[in-house]
Amino acid sequence: MGRTIGNRKNNFFELQKDKKHGILKQEKKPKNAMPLKRFLFIMSFSTVICWLAWSTVLFFIDPFHSGWIGPLSFYASLFFALLGTFALVGFLLRWALIRKEPAFRHIGISLRQGSLLALFVIMTLLLQAEKIFVWWSLALLLFGFAILEIFFFLRHSERK
Repeated sequence: MGRTIGNRKNNFFELQKDKKHGILKQEKKPKNAMPLKRFLFIMSFSTVICWLAWSTVLFFIDPFHSGWIGPLSFYASLFFALLGTFALVGFLLRWALIRKEPAFRHIGISLRQGSLLALFVIMTLLLQAEKIFVWWSLALLLFGFAILEIFFFLRHSERK
């Protein structure tokens, strides 16, 4: 079926317990799914490219003489670099710690949480750049993102 890493199979086929009938059934990956190794390679490669783009912007673009394109490229490249990093770390942690679900189920959740974390970091940097970053604005921002994540979590748990 797949090669074994420790006591865990490294594939998308895993046994799932049917909640209604209490029997085990084999869950398959979606028909048009990308293999896990390819996804991890593409995501890692893209993240490295984004970090290189951000460091290029950081060292070679003067924000005072470049107009609006300098800050936009700084924040955009940082957002995508953080998104890739947070999504990869989140996926690998979920895959290692939560063994009940197949690996492909963790990808969407990790991408969502990675994008929320990256957006949170970018918004705090924007608040700091505008000199309006205070503790209560951070608390409001954190509260807003927590409510958004709770909404997605509850919506996801209702589908199961």
